[in-house]
Amino acid sequence: MSDGNSSPSDGHSVTRMIQDLKAENSEAAGAIWNRFFSKLLPMARARLRGLADRSVDEEDLLVSVFDRFFVAVSEDRFARLNDRDDLWQILLMLTDHRVSEQYRHSNAQKRGGGQVMTLDAATASEPSWREIADAEPSPEFVAAFNENLSRAIDRLQEEKTRNVAIMKLEGFENREIAERLGIGLSSVERKMRVIREKWRDIWDV
Repeated sequence: MSDGNSSPSDGHSVTRMIQDLKAENSEAAGAIWNRFFSKLLPMARARLRGLADRSVDEEDLLVSVFDRFFVAVSEDRFARLNDRDDLWQILLMLTDHRVSEQYRHSNAQKRGGGQVMTLDAATASEPSWREIADAEPSPEFVAAFNENLSRAIDRLQEEKTRNVAIMKLEGFENREIAERLGIGLSSVERKMRVIREKWRDIWDV
Protein backbone atom coordinates (compact mmCIF):
# COMPACT_ATOMS: atom_id res chain seq x y z
CA MET A 1 0.00 0.00 0.00
CA SER A 2 1.33 3.42 -0.85
CA ASP A 3 1.44 6.36 1.49
CA GLY A 4 -0.77 9.34 0.64
CA ASN A 5 0.43 12.49 -1.07
CA SER A 6 -1.43 15.77 -1.01
CA SER A 7 -1.20 17.23 -4.50
CA PRO A 8 -0.45 16.24 -8.11
CA SER A 9 3.01 17.82 -7.91
CA ASP A 10 3.83 15.48 -5.01
CA GLY A 11 3.54 12.46 -7.30
CA HIS A 12 7.22 12.50 -8.21
CA SER A 13 8.52 14.29 -5.11
CA VAL A 14 9.33 11.12 -3.16
CA THR A 15 11.17 9.71 -6.18
CA ARG A 16 13.22 12.91 -6.27
CA MET A 17 13.90 12.61 -2.54
CA ILE A 18 15.19 9.07 -3.04
CA GLN A 19 17.43 10.16 -5.92
CA ASP A 20 18.79 13.04 -3.84
CA LEU A 21 19.33 10.76 -0.85
CA LYS A 22 21.31 8.31 -2.98
CA ALA A 23 23.36 11.30 -4.15
CA GLU A 24 24.14 12.02 -0.48
CA ASN A 25 22.03 15.15 -0.26
CA SER A 26 21.52 15.69 3.48
CA GLU A 27 18.37 17.75 2.90
CA ALA A 28 16.71 14.72 1.29
CA ALA A 29 17.16 12.73 4.50
CA GLY A 30 15.34 15.45 6.44
CA ALA A 31 12.57 15.61 3.87
CA ILE A 32 12.01 11.84 4.02
CA TRP A 33 12.02 11.95 7.82
CA ASN A 34 9.43 14.73 7.85
CA ARG A 35 7.22 12.96 5.30
CA PHE A 36 7.20 9.46 6.78
CA PHE A 37 7.98 9.64 10.51
CA SER A 38 4.47 10.71 11.53
CA LYS A 39 2.89 8.13 9.20
CA LEU A 40 4.73 5.30 10.96
CA LEU A 41 4.09 6.50 14.52
CA PRO A 42 0.52 5.17 14.96
CA MET A 43 1.47 1.77 13.60
CA ALA A 44 4.55 1.47 15.79
CA ARG A 45 2.53 2.65 18.79
CA ALA A 46 -0.18 0.07 18.14
CA ARG A 47 2.36 -2.74 17.85
CA LEU A 48 4.19 -1.76 21.04
CA ARG A 49 0.99 -1.48 23.05
CA GLY A 50 1.14 -5.10 24.16
CA LEU A 51 4.77 -4.91 25.28
CA ALA A 52 5.13 -5.01 29.06
CA ASP A 53 8.67 -3.60 29.01
CA ARG A 54 8.43 -0.14 27.45
CA SER A 55 12.10 0.83 27.81
CA VAL A 56 11.88 1.81 24.13
CA ASP A 57 8.89 3.86 22.98
CA GLU A 58 7.63 4.25 19.42
CA GLU A 59 9.61 7.42 18.78
CA ASP A 60 12.89 5.88 19.99
CA LEU A 61 12.19 2.83 17.86
CA LEU A 62 11.57 4.91 14.73
CA VAL A 63 14.75 6.91 15.30
CA SER A 64 16.57 3.57 15.11
CA VAL A 65 14.61 2.57 11.99
CA PHE A 66 15.46 5.75 10.11
CA ASP A 67 19.08 5.72 11.24
CA ARG A 68 19.53 2.21 9.87
CA PHE A 69 17.63 3.09 6.71
CA PHE A 70 19.85 6.08 5.93
CA VAL A 71 23.01 4.07 6.60
CA ALA A 72 21.77 1.26 4.36
CA VAL A 73 20.99 3.71 1.53
CA SER A 74 24.44 5.28 1.82
CA GLU A 75 25.95 1.79 1.43
CA ASP A 76 23.60 0.90 -1.46
CA ARG A 77 22.25 -2.15 0.35
CA PHE A 78 18.72 -2.18 -1.06
CA ALA A 79 18.05 -4.17 -4.20
CA ARG A 80 14.96 -2.10 -5.00
CA LEU A 81 14.52 1.50 -3.88
CA ASN A 82 13.30 3.60 -6.78
CA ASP A 83 9.97 5.18 -5.86
CA ARG A 84 7.59 5.96 -3.00
CA ASP A 85 6.07 2.46 -2.99
CA ASP A 86 9.52 0.88 -2.56
CA LEU A 87 10.39 3.38 0.17
CA TRP A 88 7.11 2.89 2.04
CA GLN A 89 7.42 -0.89 1.95
CA ILE A 90 11.01 -0.79 3.20
CA LEU A 91 10.10 1.53 6.08
CA LEU A 92 7.17 -0.70 6.99
CA MET A 93 9.39 -3.77 6.97
CA LEU A 94 12.11 -2.11 9.03
CA THR A 95 9.57 -0.87 11.58
CA ASP A 96 7.91 -4.27 11.77
CA HIS A 97 11.29 -5.95 12.20
CA ARG A 98 12.36 -3.53 14.94
CA VAL A 99 9.13 -4.06 16.85
CA SER A 100 9.53 -7.83 16.57
CA GLU A 101 13.12 -7.53 17.81
CA GLN A 102 11.95 -5.52 20.80
CA TYR A 103 9.47 -8.25 21.75
CA ARG A 104 12.20 -10.86 21.45
CA HIS A 105 14.55 -8.73 23.55
CA SER A 106 11.88 -8.34 26.21
CA ASN A 107 11.28 -12.09 26.32
CA ALA A 108 15.01 -12.78 26.44
CA GLN A 109 15.37 -10.35 29.33
CA LYS A 110 12.71 -12.24 31.28
CA ARG A 111 14.47 -15.54 30.64
CA GLY A 112 17.92 -14.11 31.26
CA GLY A 113 17.37 -12.82 34.77
CA GLY A 114 17.20 -9.13 34.02
CA GLN A 115 19.98 -8.69 31.47
CA VAL A 116 18.99 -5.77 29.27
CA MET A 117 19.47 -6.06 25.51
CA THR A 118 19.29 -2.91 23.39
CA LEU A 119 17.89 -2.61 19.88
CA ASP A 120 21.43 -2.74 18.49
CA ALA A 121 22.49 -5.81 20.44
CA ALA A 122 21.10 -8.47 18.11
CA THR A 123 21.98 -7.12 14.67
CA ALA A 124 24.05 -10.17 13.87
CA SER A 125 20.89 -12.28 13.76
CA GLU A 126 18.98 -9.87 11.53
CA PRO A 127 18.04 -10.86 7.97
CA SER A 128 19.82 -9.05 5.17
CA TRP A 129 18.56 -5.67 4.01
CA ARG A 130 17.47 -7.19 0.72
CA GLU A 131 15.48 -9.87 2.53
CA ILE A 132 13.77 -7.14 4.53
CA ALA A 133 13.04 -5.07 1.42
CA ASP A 134 11.46 -8.09 -0.29
CA ALA A 135 9.55 -9.32 2.77
CA GLU A 136 5.89 -9.00 3.64
CA PRO A 137 4.60 -7.34 6.83
CA SER A 138 3.79 -9.67 9.71
CA PRO A 139 0.09 -10.44 10.34
CA GLU A 140 0.23 -8.48 13.60
CA PHE A 141 1.63 -5.42 11.86
CA VAL A 142 -0.98 -5.62 9.12
CA ALA A 143 -3.70 -5.90 11.77
CA ALA A 144 -2.44 -2.80 13.56
CA PHE A 145 -2.21 -0.90 10.27
CA ASN A 146 -5.72 -1.97 9.26
CA GLU A 147 -7.08 -0.97 12.65
CA ASN A 148 -5.80 2.57 12.17
CA LEU A 149 -6.98 2.62 8.56
CA SER A 150 -10.47 1.45 9.48
CA ARG A 151 -10.71 4.09 12.20
CA ALA A 152 -9.57 6.75 9.74
CA ILE A 153 -12.01 5.70 6.99
CA ASP A 154 -14.89 5.68 9.49
CA ARG A 155 -14.33 9.39 10.06
CA LEU A 156 -15.24 10.15 6.46
CA GLN A 157 -19.01 10.36 6.14
CA GLU A 158 -19.38 10.88 2.40
CA GLU A 159 -18.83 7.84 0.15
CA LYS A 160 -16.93 9.62 -2.60
CA THR A 161 -14.60 11.19 -0.04
CA ARG A 162 -13.88 7.70 1.31
CA ASN A 163 -13.14 6.52 -2.22
CA VAL A 164 -10.73 9.40 -2.74
CA ALA A 165 -8.95 8.57 0.53
CA ILE A 166 -8.61 4.87 -0.33
CA MET A 167 -7.32 5.56 -3.83
CA LYS A 168 -4.85 8.10 -2.46
CA LEU A 169 -3.48 5.53 -0.01
CA GLU A 170 -3.21 3.09 -2.91
CA GLY A 171 -0.89 5.52 -4.67
CA PHE A 172 -3.14 7.17 -7.28
CA GLU A 173 -2.47 10.78 -8.23
CA ASN A 174 -5.22 13.39 -7.93
CA ARG A 175 -5.74 13.52 -11.70
CA GLU A 176 -6.04 9.74 -11.88
CA ILE A 177 -8.57 9.77 -9.04
CA ALA A 178 -10.62 12.45 -10.79
CA GLU A 179 -10.68 10.44 -14.01
CA ARG A 180 -11.58 7.14 -12.34
CA LEU A 181 -14.33 8.64 -10.17
CA GLY A 182 -15.67 10.91 -12.90
CA ILE A 183 -15.27 14.11 -10.90
CA GLY A 184 -13.30 17.29 -11.39
CA LEU A 185 -9.72 17.74 -10.19
CA SER A 186 -10.80 20.65 -8.00
CA SER A 187 -13.36 18.37 -6.35
CA VAL A 188 -10.64 15.82 -5.54
CA GLU A 189 -8.47 18.55 -4.06
CA ARG A 190 -11.36 19.81 -1.91
CA LYS A 191 -11.98 16.29 -0.65
CA MET A 192 -8.28 15.89 0.14
CA ARG A 193 -8.46 19.01 2.31
CA VAL A 194 -11.37 17.43 4.20
CA ILE A 195 -9.43 14.16 4.55
CA ARG A 196 -6.31 15.92 5.86
CA GLU A 197 -8.38 17.74 8.46
CA LYS A 198 -10.19 14.57 9.56
CA TRP A 199 -6.97 12.54 9.73
CA ARG A 200 -4.69 15.16 11.22
CA ASP A 201 -4.20 13.22 14.47
CA ILE A 202 -3.87 9.81 12.76
CA TRP A 203 -1.76 10.30 9.64
CA ASP A 204 -0.13 13.28 7.98
CA VAL A 205 -1.58 12.86 4.47
